[in-house]
Amino acid sequence: MWYILDDDGSIVMNTQIHLQKAKNIHRDSRIAICVQDGPRYVTIRGAVAIIDDQIHIQQDLRNLIDRYIEGEINKQQYYKTFTGQQRISLRLASEKVTEYLA
Repeated sequence: MWYILDDDGSIVMNTQIHLQKAKNIHRDSRIAICVQDGPRYVTIRGAVAIIDDQIHIQQDLRNLIDRYIEGEINKQQYYKTFTGQQRISLRLASEKVTEYLA
């Protein structure tokens, strides 16, 4: 799942509203994510705030696409596809962080 660190320190993600992970988060907002880079990793646990405001969702999508996609044409295609879907943004405020830095 794509993620980006926001200016306020929260981790921002985005997903389609009909997917099982979105349904699970609506039921129980506690999550854990693990980001791995070879033998190093960080696990972050906390509660997710669900954002359904379209202005925030569109800005989050732009930021995520800018991080992961190269080339302006590719970015435009991703943005067009994603904005044609019913989506929510997720903001994770970390409550517990575990890291292993080999």
